[in-house]
Amino acid sequence: EKYSWDKVQHDYPTIHGSGYIEDVAFAGFQTDACGRVHRMVSTNPENPDTVHPSYFKSISMTNVDPGNMFRFHRPKAGWVTIEDCVTMDCDGLKHAMLHDLDGTLLGGPSSSVIAQAEYTSPNAYGYLAPEKYLTTTDGTLRSEAEVITEYGIVRDGCSLDASVPGWTCPPYAGG
Repeated sequence: EKYSWDKVQHDYPTIHGSGYIEDVAFAGFQTDACGRVHRMVSTNPENPDTVHPSYFKSISMTNVDPGNMFRFHRPKAGWVTIEDCVTMDCDGLKHAMLHDLDGTLLGGPSSSVIAQAEYTSPNAYGYLAPEKYLTTTDGTLRSEAEVITEYGIVRDGCSLDASVPGWTCPPYAGG
C-alpha cells in the first residue's frame, strides 16, 4: 500500500522523533509576482498530533526573503471535537521547534524559532489546567492565576514574528 509523504496517516506518531537538516542550500524562497509566498520551511497543516523538533546545520541561503523563511500552521478549529481533541486544540502544530546548531540558519548558534504555543483556536475552551497541577501537597486547590504566569513554551528573550507565526529566540546559556 502506498502512502503520500504529506498526508497524516491517523496513527499515533513516533515518540522522540527529530529531523536533522545539514549541508542544504535553499534558494529562491520569495513572494512571486502573483503575491504567493513561497516558504523555505513549513509545518504540515494536516498534522494534528506531533511536530518533531528540527535541527539545522551548515545551511546556505540564496535569494531567500527573511519573511519567507518559516511558516508554522495553527491547529484547525474543526479538530476540537469529541472524536479528535475533545475540548482543546490538538497540540502538535503548537509545538513546532527549529533549532540552529551553528548559526547558519538564524545568524547565531543555539538560536531557535518556536511555534506560538499559547495560541488558542476559536472553538477550543481555552486552557484547562489539570486539577492535580493546581493542588498543593496539603490538598488545597489554588487558582490558575496563582500557579500559571503565562501559557505556551518558555520564551524568555524571544521576539514574536507574526508572519511565522512564532517566536525567534536567542541562544540560551548552555546551548
